[in-house]
Amino acid sequence: MITSKYIKSFFYTLLCCVITSSIYAQTLTAGKQNKPTTTYNTSTFIIPAKPINYSEVQKNLIYPSVCRSLGIEGKVFVKILVDKNGKVIKHELLNELHPAINTSCSNQVNSLEFEPAKNLDGIPVENWVVIPFHFKLDI
Repeated sequence: MITSKYIKSFFYTLLCCVITSSIYAQTLTAGKQNKPTTTYNTSTFIIPAKPINYSEVQKNLIYPSVCRSLGIEGKVFVKILVDKNGKVIKHELLNELHPAINTSCSNQVNSLEFEPAKNLDGIPVENWVVIPFHFKLDI
């Protein structure tokens, strides 16, 4: 009687192990079969937009006096959507230093001119680009 109890326990345990292993194996093979394949279309690759007058805009960037007196310096990265003609559509600040510096950057973004982004077929396309604005105190 004790022996049959142990035998039943052994078989139930063995059955659970077999079922668990089977489910795990099905999950692994299903994952391999359902993996998406990636296809590339050469027209989807983009040559990014390039700023034409960046150095001029950076030179004319207004460094707020309140930030100078507080010793605030750093970079503000601005994400800019450039249209097919190289014009700025909209922008967003990716990081912020000080409200006065943020305003200065936002005011200068529309002064930027771009060579538009192009796909590999050479056709101009709308594209996002990230541009840094540098604020550094001269010593």
